[in-house]
Amino acid sequence: MKPSEIKRKNVDELIQLCQSMNPDQIYCWPRQSVTRNWLADTAAVLKNLDEGDYQHFIKLSKVISLSEQREDRKKAAYEIDTFIRNKTAEYKKYDFSYMDSKFSFPFQITIPKWISENILKIIVAVAIAVILALLGLK
Repeated sequence: MKPSEIKRKNVDELIQLCQSMNPDQIYCWPRQSVTRNWLADTAAVLKNLDEGDYQHFIKLSKVISLSEQREDRKKAAYEIDTFIRNKTAEYKKYDFSYMDSKFSFPFQITIPKWISENILKIIVAVAIAVILALLGLK
């Protein structure tokens, strides 16, 4: 599977998670397995898409615990909702095809034609020069 296909698969999974998200569920019942699984699955997908997005999501999801005040959890849940919806929209339009190229320079190196035509002669001349220099040192 190509790297761009893997990223696209992660985007599709994020879209499904976004569609199944319920901010009220997140802040009202943070201990339910549905909530914990959704947060864990979303974190895993974001980790595979972008480390910065993952870190931001983790920061927001740490507020979703019963030790936090309900209003703080509610605010964090709606921030998560907005964040995931925005990221989903961005990733839907993102072109990951650049990831499929094996190797690319930001610039192109061109070798003059006379070098490519005479490369064998150049190598032999350099080898002879090295040998003569080594013999001259003795």
